[in-house]
Amino acid sequence: MRNQADTAKWPPTTDMGAAGLYHPIKKMADLALRFATVNRATRLPDGSPESDADHTVMLAWLAPALAARCTDSLDVGLVCQFAVVHDAVEALAGDTPTLKISPQEWGRKIEREARSAESIARMFGATLPWFPEMILRYEQRDEAEARFVWALDKVIVKIANLFAGCHDITVQGLTVDDFVDMRTEQRPKLDAVTAQYTWGEGLLRVYDRLCAEVEARLRELALPVGALDNEAAQAVTFEQSGHVAVSHEPGSCPDGEDGRSCMFCDGGLFACERCNSFEGATTTHCPGERMTAEQHDAVYAGDLDYRRRADGTGEWLPVGSPHTPNRGWESARLAAEVDNFSIDKVIDYVMRGQA
Repeated sequence: MRNQADTAKWPPTTDMGAAGLYHPIKKMADLALRFATVNRATRLPDGSPESDADHTVMLAWLAPALAARCTDSLDVGLVCQFAVVHDAVEALAGDTPTLKISPQEWGRKIEREARSAESIARMFGATLPWFPEMILRYEQRDEAEARFVWALDKVIVKIANLFAGCHDITVQGLTVDDFVDMRTEQRPKLDAVTAQYTWGEGLLRVYDRLCAEVEARLRELALPVGALDNEAAQAVTFEQSGHVAVSHEPGSCPDGEDGRSCMFCDGGLFACERCNSFEGATTTHCPGERMTAEQHDAVYAGDLDYRRRADGTGEWLPVGSPHTPNRGWESARLAAEVDNFSIDKVIDYVMRGQA
């Protein structure tokens, strides 16, 4: 394995035609164009397939930017180099969707990519050796920079899923349970690769947040026709919810006789007299009867909510309530309030001078 001190072994030249470089340059350019035509299972916001080139540019921008911002233990330049080549073998081997993959398919993927790496080494090992060597170093993942890129690669896939509204998952015939199974299998692997590094904990927090958002979006997509989506649920007012807040008549508060404050009378906490919703375990609409302990826990966990339809009928749905602290989703309106940096507006400003 070479390092920067060994670059003298590579004969320097400023002549593109020297040492037989003309043809390797054309061959690598051809390979790069082929790489750009490899489509992934993920989708762009407009619904078209994300290419390996799209994915690589996203990672090649994010990886060094994060490495430079979040830690001083990583070589930012090396991070960028690994990001650029991390999927290069797919130029010959193609992309393999891995959200729901069998052990046999996984084995064939590994074999194809190993043969691709060998072929690339044969094509460029003697003329443009940086390329095959960086591919090999990335695949070995002995260096922290390679592990950082490998882990971040798993994170940004979820970003692409969210940009596509998670329809790229559902069009593959995959369910929220399939996604949860994938996350359950992938999470320990990420932890094992990143746990020893200072940046590992932060990266895993981002991963967990994104997975929660993808899961919540998939649950929303699976809602019955006519059911309130998450955006509409957030707009439901207290008066529309049907909840009846616990309160005490003047002089009847059990805590008022000895001068103690009441968490309900003082307006500090909310509970519903009808359904026993309480704070983070409050449903969008009141179901009209007391929740079971299991339902109460599921609402708080962000796995269950009760919502009424426009015709007044209601149903329990496997989605998070707007009131639970454990929801994984944010509405478009709330997201706009938190982050009002619009790329489209910036483009208008650059191209036409419109702020």
